[in-house]
Amino acid sequence: TPLKLNSVLRRGAFRADVEAAVRVMDERWGTAGRSVVLVNDPRTVFSAPFATLTNLRDALDEVAAAMDPDEDVAMVHLSSQVDADGALDVRLPPLELLPLTPELLRSAFDAAGIRYRVVVVSACRAGAFLDELADDDTAVIVASASDRDAPGCAPGREGVAFGDAFFRQGMATSAGIADAFDVARQSVADAERGVPGAAASDPRLRVGPGI
Repeated sequence: TPLKLNSVLRRGAFRADVEAAVRVMDERWGTAGRSVVLVNDPRTVFSAPFATLTNLRDALDEVAAAMDPDEDVAMVHLSSQVDADGALDVRLPPLELLPLTPELLRSAFDAAGIRYRVVVVSACRAGAFLDELADDDTAVIVASASDRDAPGCAPGREGVAFGDAFFRQGMATSAGIADAFDVARQSVADAERGVPGAAASDPRLRVGPGI
């Protein structure tokens, strides 16, 4: 059974996206007891570790130590706003935490020695993560292209629509990542058609032959 890490970077507005993903992965894919949640939210400062780069690295290191590197898979789900430079914004005012760039995430995986990776980025303008992280042993799913917003990015929304569709509609019922992506992409396309003038967010998937 693959060992999966649901390591979630998020702010308060993305709580629903995160909680749905964890429930689906634990219940449908058997990751209960093997999921780690990192969260930046004033309501959880005493109940969940902060979503910092240091904590992400530590979590990946501990998971890697328990993995069979030739068999097991680590999944990381990221859900947050994206700043002007394309990095995930993980601030928790008054704390000014280091944004998570695609390069920093790749470095954390590499340092931990995790070979097989699945990365899901539920964020607007997330295409840079696909370009940086995709390789032969990695599957990368992003909610939108680098120059596109995604349904659910507006302030006050409970997470990005793609993340909800990928996990609660896709991974909850599908046989695997590619099928779940197709379900989520269609769901988002249907939602976008219902919004006059909305540009297609263009969710993307790249699966390496090794994964």
